[in-house]
Amino acid sequence: MNSDTQPVQEPTITNREAIATRFGFLILGLAASTWAPLVPLVKARLSLTDAQLGFLILAIGIGSVLTMPFAGSLAHWYGCRKVLIASCLVLLTSVPLIPLAPSYLVLGVVLLVYGGVLGSLDVVINLQGVQVENALARPLMSGFHGFYSLGGIVGAGAATILLSAGASAFGATLATLVAGLAILIYAIPGFLTNAGEGDRLVFQIPRGVVLVIGILAGTVFCAEGSVTDWSALLLTREYRLTSGLAGFGYVAFASCMTLGRLTGDKIVARLGPLKILLAGGAICVLGFWIAAASSVPFLGFLGFALVGLGASNVVPVLFSACGRQRVIPPHVALSIVTIMGYAGFLIGPAAIGEASHHLGIRVAMALIGVAVLLVPFFASWIIRQTLGDDMVSS
Repeated sequence: MNSDTQPVQEPTITNREAIATRFGFLILGLAASTWAPLVPLVKARLSLTDAQLGFLILAIGIGSVLTMPFAGSLAHWYGCRKVLIASCLVLLTSVPLIPLAPSYLVLGVVLLVYGGVLGSLDVVINLQGVQVENALARPLMSGFHGFYSLGGIVGAGAATILLSAGASAFGATLATLVAGLAILIYAIPGFLTNAGEGDRLVFQIPRGVVLVIGILAGTVFCAEGSVTDWSALLLTREYRLTSGLAGFGYVAFASCMTLGRLTGDKIVARLGPLKILLAGGAICVLGFWIAAASSVPFLGFLGFALVGLGASNVVPVLFSACGRQRVIPPHVALSIVTIMGYAGFLIGPAAIGEASHHLGIRVAMALIGVAVLLVPFFASWIIRQTLGDDMVSS
């Protein structure tokens, strides 16, 4: 290996790096969630049609998918710290530009960039999380992802409160920029300066355990996206609830997801990753089936709460497993799994819509539960492939 490609020796990883990783996930959640309250304002200001709005949302997804394959390799070449700082700065700066965009075309470009740095930050902060968790030798990924969920609640909630109080859209997004920059400044010393060793591989066709982990991550993200976009419609159409009350289905899901992740590290340490995949997948499936089969509002809310609770620690465990496999270099594998997970989140709601059109929304929701059965089905094999037979028998 040439001297200019020799990896920089990473200083000893401590709790400082763990705290910085949590804050990185918090920034990601803050920036990602601020877009949602802006949607109706942007649509009205630019007089957008539903089709035009759909293309703008698609631009966010396209931007993410374009950058994700390269993000892990950039961190591998130049260190997580440089990529995280650059991604956070561009992401936070792009947020206030959304309400300022003067035209549909300019807004599309802004959202393309916004989605691109969202995707980059998502991959690299997960890469740092795997490095920190492995170095400290204790479960941490659930808590890291919990801070993303917390950031989502805080970001969307703060923007909504500010807009309701009369603040302009630019003022609300400027608050996100200022808060995000303050968090970033505090976190920078804990961002890793090097992500790993090896050649400068950018992308690889997924295979083996990486392919299976990616499929499972995509399935769980598909389930999450289905609840996000379709839970309220199920509750209004089949449970005869008002739109205001139906929103509590998603609240139950998101609250249990966040709670499960913030407490998940201790649970994973106590039960082990295999039981998390088995029990979490089973609880998620049960939640979908309860929500799909019942007509009692309490059971509908309970079903979506169980989906959030069951799914909460599955993805963090899958990302941890991805970081421990040796089939594909971890920095490439994490990019692959993130792309597949994101694809599931985008495809899931569309698949629900198509299935609902032909089979009804209850059957569509139940089928998502059937798909999630893949998680407990492959759980033992994944743990055996990434942690060894001892973790399966223990």
